[in-house]
Amino acid sequence: MLRFEEILSRIPDADLIHYSAEKLSAMCGCSLRHFRRMFRKQYNTSVRTRQTELRLEKARRLLEETDDKITSIAQAVGYRHMGFFNMMFKKRFGFTPSECRRRGAANGQSGRVAASRVMT
Repeated sequence: MLRFEEILSRIPDADLIHYSAEKLSAMCGCSLRHFRRMFRKQYNTSVRTRQTELRLEKARRLLEETDDKITSIAQAVGYRHMGFFNMMFKKRFGFTPSECRRRGAANGQSGRVAASRVMT
């Protein structure tokens, strides 16, 4: 449990989306099954659900703060298929990525920059 907490405390939420559960379990030195049990106990959710939430939150933030194309943002957060991205985004937030972008513009989100300048 100590190694699990140590490893996960060193991985920022923004980077957690880039690791598979298999890779994380290997980093912790435990089986995939044991890692998933510890993760659920620690976060009250599965690895996949946590990663999906982090991806969608990052996408929402990029839609509000940048002028990048929606397809570029979807790919940047790990979605290859726009239909699936749109469906997941709407399920999570109750509106589509396009509606999110319009809402941000309507709320006076000025000073947008290209995400390529913001993201690493």
